[in-house]
Amino acid sequence: MYRRTLRVVLYIANIIYFCMGCGDALTAYADYNHSAYATYSFFNYAEYVLMNLNLPIPTQTIQQIRQLSQGHPVYLVSVPNDNFVVKMENTTSGKNLRQPLEIMNVIDPSAFTRVLNKEELMGLRNWLQSHANDVEEFTPGYMLDKLKGALKPPMPTPNGIMHMQENVWIVMHAQKNLRDIDGAWNKRLQGDKSGVKEIAAILNKPGSLEKLGEIIAADAFNNNNDRINLESIINPHKDNHGKILETSEGKIVLKCIQNPGNFFFGERGSTSVVLGLDSFDPNNLFRNFDVFLTTNDGFYYAGVILHENSGAQRKLLCENVVSDIETLLGPRNRKIIFASKKRLPSDAASKISAGIRSGATKIFNHIKLKYKGKPISPAFQQRLNVLGWDLNT
Repeated sequence: MYRRTLRVVLYIANIIYFCMGCGDALTAYADYNHSAYATYSFFNYAEYVLMNLNLPIPTQTIQQIRQLSQGHPVYLVSVPNDNFVVKMENTTSGKNLRQPLEIMNVIDPSAFTRVLNKEELMGLRNWLQSHANDVEEFTPGYMLDKLKGALKPPMPTPNGIMHMQENVWIVMHAQKNLRDIDGAWNKRLQGDKSGVKEIAAILNKPGSLEKLGEIIAADAFNNNNDRINLESIINPHKDNHGKILETSEGKIVLKCIQNPGNFFFGERGSTSVVLGLDSFDPNNLFRNFDVFLTTNDGFYYAGVILHENSGAQRKLLCENVVSDIETLLGPRNRKIIFASKKRLPSDAASKISAGIRSGATKIFNHIKLKYKGKPISPAFQQRLNVLGWDLNT
């Protein structure tokens, strides 16, 4: 009982810590395929209690490390009475992860993740070196090799080439019963609609579509086009569509959803919810908040859809998202001729749009609190100007 109470207190403290604007400790998730997470049901805890990831990970008490999917550097780490997940990202700067995904953690603090520091990386490396028999991975030695690459300091070689850090590792909560739209879509193609029905039921719950809208708001602020092709709404020179799906009956061109596998759903206690995961886009030119590119240079920032005057663009985007979700989930089988075959409510687009607006408000309030009395870089101020956000109001 004492341990359970302590973990609840720590979790609440984690959220308070986040809301106070201490965003420098906050971080990223990633953009690997959904299968890296969906192949394992992670751990089945009876209640919604998550370990406090603000604390250093307990590398001294690791019992086992297991790779979750072949080809993906995502590992379940088991410690006494708990589990967590570590994952490698193909970027050479932790800053590329911290800044954009701090914003997503504003929207979904229960999906909190952070970049592992040098001491934690060394702890993992040391454990792997002495516990080879307790590691399950598809290519033996791969994790250890990549951790060594993450620990490389900037160091010149005799030929003048600088050896730099090769990758970055993050830590996140192990999610219970994680699933996504892409998995449900593929099951539907095989005649199994159980996944489709589960996700449709979640999206029809009060607040779910609004939560999806808040996640889209974070993606827009970060200019993350890996989940939804947001740029297609604002860039007339970009292909105005999402992913092209191959089926036995031909191709299906989605309107804006770029990666159905990045629409995640999981459990919070006894409730199924939408999750703000996979919010790092490695191809995002705006991921560094200290750099801002303009349309004069041929670049388009998706965050403009958060501007109060961008209602028409938000409306189109939300309608396209709903259309794509309906396409992926497929029609309902109805015996009554005039009954709706759609899986989402008729006001789904309006609910997502409302979520985008509320998400923008949450992000604005977080930034305003975080930078109160502190200087802002010129590039970040440019980003705020495009959004029409004045932190002095």
